[in-house]
Amino acid sequence: MLFAQFYQKSALGPELIESCGDRAVVIYDARCKQESTLSDASTECKKRGYVAFALFHGDTFTRSRRITSIQEVK
Repeated sequence: MLFAQFYQKSALGPELIESCGDRAVVIYDARCKQESTLSDASTECKKRGYVAFALFHGDTFTRSRRITSIQEVK
């Protein structure tokens, strides 16, 4: 499974924290090119009102690893 996890700013400090809920992730087809996935994740991040995202790959949400750095969107 390949998915984008969205991030928001913490209310307690300047750091970014993982968002939660059904709108906090987008699942992608792992056969897609990473460039197109990054572009789509950036668009979705802006559309959903988050400030950053990262791509993860793994068998499940809990057994995945981050494969990109956290990408802030403007």
